[in-house]
Amino acid sequence: MSFRVIDAEYSAALNKIVMVSESPDVLHIFDPVTGTDTTVALPKAPSGVSVGPDGLYAAVAFDSLAGYVNLTTAALVATYPLSGPLTEVILAKDYIHVDLANNGQRSVQIASGAVTTVANSYYAQLSKARLHPSGRAIYSSASGSWSRVDVSSGPATGTTSPLYSNSGQVCPGTWLSLDGNRAFSGCGTVVTLSATNPQLEMTYRTSLAGLGRIAG
Repeated sequence: MSFRVIDAEYSAALNKIVMVSESPDVLHIFDPVTGTDTTVALPKAPSGVSVGPDGLYAAVAFDSLAGYVNLTTAALVATYPLSGPLTEVILAKDYIHVDLANNGQRSVQIASGAVTTVANSYYAQLSKARLHPSGRAIYSSASGSWSRVDVSSGPATGTTSPLYSNSGQVCPGTWLSLDGNRAFSGCGTVVTLSATNPQLEMTYRTSLAGLGRIAG
């Protein structure tokens, strides 16, 4: 490739890889079958990208700005000003959820642009976070702990909770199983996810043998 990838996610609905790069500041919609690269010009250098649950839209993180992109028409639909650099972005059905580094988390309503500040989110920074397949929560793993943000009602309403108990070794990087029953950290630790049993939520399940650190 002739550009350096800053961040990338996959759209299963389109069977395309969605990437962002800088210099030039572009979102790429790459077809791995044909090799076709459809691009969308961005207003400034991006720091991350998130493909939504339906695979048809993406959110892009910038310094003090979030963008909303239609992947079908390859168009930047909207931008939303925010009060600081975005270190994480997660696109849900009707909201863009962002982390503003040391300034906590925000939920941006896509239709109106209204911004909700997430209560008690300043001490648990999201990193390489993932939206649960059900859309009910965002999960993130960092050094030593897991975090969960409740987004079941749309904007983030629950406390961002560092979860340490019985969760094994935890490293940055988060992946969720397709059925939503397991989460994987960057060092191969596997924990159980449970919407119905709080005692099982984020409890240690196993560790994937032979792995050091998983990039991504």
